Amino acid sequence: MRVLEFTLALLLSALLSVGSSLSMAVEEARATLEGRDSPNGRCGAANNNYSCNSGSTKKCCSQYGWCGDTEGHCGSDIYSCTVDKTIALTFDDGPYLYTAGLLDILKQKGVKATFFITGNNLDKGAIDTTSSWSNLIRRIYNEGHQVGSHSWTHQDLSAISETNRRYEMIRNEQALLSILGRYPTYMRPPYISCNTACKNTMAAIGYHVIIWDLDTDDYNNITPQLIQNSKDRVTAALQEGWDSYLSIAHDIHYQTVYNLTAFQIDAGKAAGYTHVRLGECLGDPELNWYRTAL
Repeated sequence: MRVLEFTLALLLSALLSVGSSLSMAVEEARATLEGRDSPNGRCGAANNNYSCNSGSTKKCCSQYGWCGDTEGHCGSDIYSCTVDKTIALTFDDGPYLYTAGLLDILKQKGVKATFFITGNNLDKGAIDTTSSWSNLIRRIYNEGHQVGSHSWTHQDLSAISETNRRYEMIRNEQALLSILGRYPTYMRPPYISCNTACKNTMAAIGYHVIIWDLDTDDYNNITPQLIQNSKDRVTAALQEGWDSYLSIAHDIHYQTVYNLTAFQIDAGKAAGYTHVRLGECLGDPELNWYRTAL
């Protein structure tokens, strides 16, 4: 009996130690992030281009130029663009083996896109300690594309604890800050799963939650034959003549990069749309897309 009690005590101690270590990791990651630079709670282009940098809690700049961390400031889930005749191409889960090829295609086509970066998924190694990924992320940014967050290890943010959820976002911030000197204010939840608790977390730490209105379904169509299904989805959507399109695809798939992307760009251009970064299709000044170390 005493042996069993001792074993249970050791197990409980180990669990508490893990929880404590995780909390400390979150706080250490948070400590690397910068303060806020708005001196008066006002922000945006109409207010000296201030960002929401006063205080210890990360905040968003509302459409009316006020800093805050409520849903009204940070917004609810965003499903569509607001600028007419624009298409925002967004890519999730990278960087990966085909991301460099995607960048080559985008450069050739003269198109800017948005990349929702995951920190350490697909057994590829952490983006801030694997030089090939760090350099590729720098290339994404330096070539004028927008960088967003897709969490650290691609967990379901609705299914984990508040501590773990914050760690997933803050660890990715820490990595991107070390790579780019800045980190994003836009995020897309893995599996498009962000329940009320998740939304509250994202609002508290200052993120806009981005979904989509044009799902290419590329991740279900990864063979040369099946990718035609994704092309057909793009064609059908463009034929409906929406005001704008917020498209999702994944740069971890070969057929997406080397088959779907050029087709989608050419079809969008032929239909009279301009391909822009996500912030542009939302009419959000570029100053608001990132936070920087001060």
